[in-house]
Amino acid sequence: MKAPIYEYEYNPPLKMDQKEFPIKPQPFHLYLDQFRDPKEVQAELLKKRLQMRALDKNPEQPKYPDIDYAKHKREMPHWLHEKLMKENTGTGKYRALWSNPIN
Repeated sequence: MKAPIYEYEYNPPLKMDQKEFPIKPQPFHLYLDQFRDPKEVQAELLKKRLQMRALDKNPEQPKYPDIDYAKHKREMPHWLHEKLMKENTGTGKYRALWSNPIN
């Protein structure tokens, strides 16, 4: 008999009030992500993870987070380069890409 799969119930996220000129501005992608449904974010990460998966192997985390660091730092916007680094290192919400094995 297989063990049941339980779904974690998240606490409602703390959202800051929207202001025209905030004292501490935040990057727009982080600001917009705080208003997204956590299940939607998890589904997006699962789709990305399944695209990276080979037939019989789980995806492997890259040895070097950004092999073309100097080029990407010059040519990419800061928020996109930061997203790439977090994705490849598995920090934040991108931890799910590398930590859970797919059976």
